[in-house]
Amino acid sequence: MTVDDYIKIIKEFPQLLQYFVPGYLFLKSYTFFLANEWKTNSITIFESVAISYIFVLISDVLLKITGADDIVGFVFQVISAIIASFVITKFIESDLVLSITSFFGIKRSLRKSIWDDFVDQKNGNYVKVYLSSENTVYQGKLISYDFDKENSTQIAINRYKKFNLKDKLIDEAKDERWVILIKLDEVSRVEFYYAENSYVVKKYNNE
Repeated sequence: MTVDDYIKIIKEFPQLLQYFVPGYLFLKSYTFFLANEWKTNSITIFESVAISYIFVLISDVLLKITGADDIVGFVFQVISAIIASFVITKFIESDLVLSITSFFGIKRSLRKSIWDDFVDQKNGNYVKVYLSSENTVYQGKLISYDFDKENSTQIAINRYKKFNLKDKLIDEAKDERWVILIKLDEVSRVEFYYAENSYVVKKYNNE
């Protein structure tokens, strides 16, 4: 490449960013808000360019209406890409989408895990966790869960009690400050307990 070629690339670099960065930020934010695994490949690059093109078209219309400069347009593209990814992920996680998919007989969850469908985010859940390796059972309030494909998935419960398989109490938390983390690969099954007014129960009973 000649010096002129490098100069040409430098001059066109801002435009190259314009047709890549908004889409890339959209995809990155989308996976972040859904807590999904992020992987970059050739398809991601193509998707970034395609999505960026949409934001560029929208910003061009706004720039013609407002008379703002290209810098304002680029800032708009970046901010709108992040906001759009947030709005879309919240829509995907909404009960409306679940109702639509159920209406069409689609049973597959659109959320990052089936736990997001069954955990009551408003009222909380008490769970009963059966450990296959220790032949013991933990019962307590589910306060957090995290899914990691590379590392062991874990759930956190407090106000817990530990029983053997004959329901004999072995141990219990002194208060709610005591929290236990349990690896799901050591669990044989989990039972969920819902409040009487739980929207999850009403949702799956079509009430």
